[in-house]
Amino acid sequence: MGKRLRTDNIYIRNAVHRASEKPRDTALEWSFDLEAETSELARLLDSHSPKLVFTFGSFAFEFARRSQEETPRPSRYWTTVRLGQEFRRRIVAFTKPDITLIPLLHVSIARRYFLKSHEDFTEMEDGNYFDYVAREIAGCLSRHRNEFPIL
Repeated sequence: MGKRLRTDNIYIRNAVHRASEKPRDTALEWSFDLEAETSELARLLDSHSPKLVFTFGSFAFEFARRSQEETPRPSRYWTTVRLGQEFRRRIVAFTKPDITLIPLLHVSIARRYFLKSHEDFTEMEDGNYFDYVAREIAGCLSRHRNEFPIL
């Protein structure tokens, strides 16, 4: 569409203040303090009603899912393949009145198996994660361009 995003209407936050607050990636039950943080995110999302919430990595995605009262899972459940599947499902299912959580990878090129991660997320041989998510997100924004104050 030849448009740029207006960043003044984009809000960025970390799920937790310090990495040490994150539970083990196999933990299904989270601490009372962490559950309070997910409740705070739920309050913020309810108050501001964003249409899209991008999460980076398995923990952030699970944190946001819990804030929306989706069935809890250990963050390790969210493999690169599953994050990619959820990405596709949620991009396709996007509807204006609901908050849509969009999972993205936290680390995509800094680790040893980055090419495999690109293929796993995109489910394409020689898939390029960056091109893929950019194309899909741009398509979603384009289809709903009249509903987004960031364009």
